[in-house]
Amino acid sequence: AQTKCMVAGMRQADYLYTKEEDLKALNAELTKGGASLHFVAGDTFTHTAVALVHGHLFEVDLAYGHYCGKHTLFSSEEHFNDGADNRAGENRLFYYTFVAPGASLNGYQPTFRCMAMDPSSTFSKLMLDEPKADGSSCREMAMSLRKVLALPFDFVDMAHSSLDGSLPADEFRRSMDASWKWLDGDKLV
Repeated sequence: AQTKCMVAGMRQADYLYTKEEDLKALNAELTKGGASLHFVAGDTFTHTAVALVHGHLFEVDLAYGHYCGKHTLFSSEEHFNDGADNRAGENRLFYYTFVAPGASLNGYQPTFRCMAMDPSSTFSKLMLDEPKADGSSCREMAMSLRKVLALPFDFVDMAHSSLDGSLPADEFRRSMDASWKWLDGDKLV
């Protein structure tokens, strides 16, 4: 991200959350206001970080399918099935194209997320940081997700959400487990 920003004429970042020492320094400042940032190590596709603020976890591009297997996590079942709502139509298109059983490898997340973590996939070669050839990026990401899911949060807010309000933490944790337990074959929660 820093490389892209600098090419666009922006200044160098004060902190790079992908560097452990920078993340510690950043969190020293954030915790003064009741917030913290947590890097999901091993995620070579999005290099994602989640923010925890006053019991709310904010995430981007980690959660896709609901653990029930019938709709996206970022929409309620009622909203998902509302034929009159354009945003619901977008959610259905995304779900049936990328996430639904038969469209994805596990029925909970887009196949491109799995391909990005597979060092033998041509798709993973497009990443700035390829997954490690020995598969350890998957194990590293699984361990990191377990730490994130163990954080003290009651609600989750998602960048792509069309929910009216926050998602309960348990619903997020169950969906994340269904989506990502393939990383090392063990439950995340």
